[in-house]
Amino acid sequence: FDGSGDFPRNEEAAPLPLNAYGESKLAGEKAVCTAGGRFLIFRTSWVYDAYGVSFFNTVLRLIREKQNLTIVDDQIGAPTYAPHLAQASHIALTEALDAYVFASGIYHLCAGGETSRFDFAQAIFALARERDSGIRCERIDPVLSSQYPTPAKRPLNSRLDCSKAQNTFGVRLMHWQDGLKACVEE
Repeated sequence: FDGSGDFPRNEEAAPLPLNAYGESKLAGEKAVCTAGGRFLIFRTSWVYDAYGVSFFNTVLRLIREKQNLTIVDDQIGAPTYAPHLAQASHIALTEALDAYVFASGIYHLCAGGETSRFDFAQAIFALARERDSGIRCERIDPVLSSQYPTPAKRPLNSRLDCSKAQNTFGVRLMHWQDGLKACVEE
């Protein structure tokens, strides 16, 4: 989506990708929808895990390396812990396969709640300080996206309305803060 507004988008909202990554995701969705057969497409946001490259791991690395950080405070979404997303996807697929009619379609599926990237980084920082004596960072400062240019434009609003997945499959992910705690404990 284009990131405009301050409300969650549902599956019926017109997708308006901001960058090549979004365009490639939309092209993939269209290809699956037109290929025929049964399918479930899950749109999600801000996926992270304790392993690999993600915002979560980048913040952990940087708070060990730098004294101060600046993180954008005007990008809002729902950080989604990958194992929770996988579990919810499995439940949804099982429900779809067990249903009388397979509910093919596009569904939004991400963690509950919403936060800014800055507040997510602050939460990572606070939990890491409780558990890790190797933290060098003293503070994280907020900055607007316009003051922090990146190669790819990112949406300011990544909120997704996940009620369709909940109503269709009875699946709902935990709040993003619970996912973060589970990830840090891992």
